[in-house]
Amino acid sequence: MINRREGFSLVEILISLVLLAVALMAIASSFIASTRLMAHTVDKEKATLIASRTLDFIEGHVISEDQGDWGLSLSDLSGGLSFVHDPFDVTWTVTDDGDAKIVDLTVTWEGASPNSTVNMSRRVSPFGHETVND
Repeated sequence: MINRREGFSLVEILISLVLLAVALMAIASSFIASTRLMAHTVDKEKATLIASRTLDFIEGHVISEDQGDWGLSLSDLSGGLSFVHDPFDVTWTVTDDGDAKIVDLTVTWEGASPNSTVNMSRRVSPFGHETVND
């Protein structure tokens, strides 16, 4: 008499469970990676907005010639930079370019990716701050 068993053996079930676990781990890691990427993208968008608004704010201030080095600090402008908050850190340098100044601004933050930065640069002319008589 032939002994026929119906169903799966224990080994077959274990192999299928291992394959299922590997597939689920791959799917879960892709969700984690996409969430991390989304968080980094949101932080980068905020940093770009902060950099742009800070450059606009700096450009909008009347800078007299006795402030030749434009020695502005974030504390000097903090009253108008209410949009800068943790975890973002804003720094800038100002260099001469003939009649104009070049403002190089860097926004750094610690987020989903370590050492994240956004750099922007703007050439600021003194002509925007002068009154023209007709």
